[in-house]
Amino acid sequence: MCKNAILVMIFIATLATFVADLAVELGVAAGVPYVAAVAISLSLRSVKAIVITAIAATILTIAGLVLSEPGGEAYKILLNRSYAILAIWSMASVGLWLQWSGERLTVTQLNASVFQAAGDALLAFDQKGQIVAMNAAAEQMMGVGEGEGIGQRARDLVVLTKQDGFEYPDD
Repeated sequence: MCKNAILVMIFIATLATFVADLAVELGVAAGVPYVAAVAISLSLRSVKAIVITAIAATILTIAGLVLSEPGGEAYKILLNRSYAILAIWSMASVGLWLQWSGERLTVTQLNASVFQAAGDALLAFDQKGQIVAMNAAAEQMMGVGEGEGIGQRARDLVVLTKQDGFEYPDD
């Protein structure tokens, strides 16, 4: 893929994340998707591109804090923004380490890194509704150990109830 196309992808990912961040109230971890822009920047194999993208993502994460509609509890807001910045710089650090070490990640390995670096609970399902992947945040949220949720249905790990207190049927 040509460098200009990658730069456009980084710009679009960053802009889309910023617009989404401004559209939701504070307290939602809307800054975490900036990690995708940093991940895309890794394909340029340029220290400068990685650092500039991570700095821009950090600035926009903070700008989203200032410009978003108020809402949520202050400690949760600051914690979510801190997680977003941690995820951004974790991905950038991986990219910088790869640049300096000369190692190359496959797309699958890179996707797995993004998946695990996300501060939000992420799950992937197969066609039968069984969990095929879950990150550490999802494991913590669902109270399972590493890999214990794989092969189960989310329904088996979480009890969903209606507002009146009755459980949803298994169907």
